Amino acid sequence: MSRDGGRRGQGPVGAVGHAGRLVAFAGWYVGRFLAANLVVLREVLTPRTGVAPVVLELVLRCRTDVEVASYIALVGLTPGTLVVSSHDGRRRPRDGTPDGTPDGTPDGTPDGTPDGAEDGDGDGSGDGGGDVVVAAHVMHAPDVAEALAELRELETRLLRALRADPGAVPPPPPHGTVPARTDEEEV
Repeated sequence: MSRDGGRRGQGPVGAVGHAGRLVAFAGWYVGRFLAANLVVLREVLTPRTGVAPVVLELVLRCRTDVEVASYIALVGLTPGTLVVSSHDGRRRPRDGTPDGTPDGTPDGTPDGTPDGAEDGDGDGSGDGGGDVVVAAHVMHAPDVAEALAELRELETRLLRALRADPGAVPPPPPHGTVPARTDEEEV
């Protein structure tokens, strides 16, 4: 690992900017966290005033394990929200392997793609990274579009804080969510 924490070429000015983005994100998140606590407190004091649960499936723009784990942890730390499942977005048959073969790959490579082939994550690396899909339960979501916007804003701000180049955060995919279930549907 390089002396600059693995961010080669970032330099002292870039490191200060990165640290500033992390501090700004932490401040924004604390405000979001406190606001969510107030919503939960209001619900406790005046039952059934704003409970409108929904489960949303989101295709994340997070690409590294740190980004995905951070996003899931921050959603879970926010009162009234919880990630209930996550997977890499590639369909898996019931036996749990990518294609049903004994080793799980059609060609014997660790990720099932020939070296250098596109693997679905858009980076052309063939590294096996696919879109990460999470299902998030939101307790207070009378407006599903607003709940989605808040989850997307969290992801965008997190990625801008974590990545060395904040301008490299892609826009959310237009097809990136599906209301998985609302409280009106039967279980």
